[in-house]
Amino acid sequence: MFPDAPIQLRTMGKMLECIEQSDITFASTGSQEPILFKENLAPVAGDEKKVLIDISVPLNVAGDVSEIESIAAYNVDDLKAVVAKNQAKRRALIIDAENLLREEQKTFSSWLHSIGTVPYITRLQTRAETIRAEELDRVMGKLSNLNKSELLAVEKLSKGIVNKMLHGPMSHIKELVDVEERKLVLKNLEAMFKLGA
Repeated sequence: MFPDAPIQLRTMGKMLECIEQSDITFASTGSQEPILFKENLAPVAGDEKKVLIDISVPLNVAGDVSEIESIAAYNVDDLKAVVAKNQAKRRALIIDAENLLREEQKTFSSWLHSIGTVPYITRLQTRAETIRAEELDRVMGKLSNLNKSELLAVEKLSKGIVNKMLHGPMSHIKELVDVEERKLVLKNLEAMFKLGA
């Protein structure tokens, strides 16, 4: 079963000798009472850390064994506590994962809804840019006394005004979650700015 592991089975008469030579010992017998006590383990405990795992019910390792400094004794109740702790951690991780999924779902849903708004926003920006450029061209003759850097400043100013005017409506559209409300707003936007034309 474990070809590379030095697992050995011994009789009860060799029990203490085996514990003395082993780092980890599993105890599991049909005994109705503990068979390993502080008094019979202390002489074989040594200075090196040893682990005793008692998987018997009722227990084979007495409670006083944990008083031996070099022996860490665990039983079925300890294992149950570890399992319960791990289950609690897993439950907490599941809750975290569910929260993360909910957030990602909201983000994805928002992105998915925004896809429908992109053509409208693009048309609105294009329409605004067309109006801005036409109006700027119309007044350029009156601005002939301006030098190149001043003309660029006027151009930049006109773009800034348009962008600021569009920012609020575009942000509002992107934030709309209700699909029907979004459709209504987009329909009104299309009519107000003649975006379909």
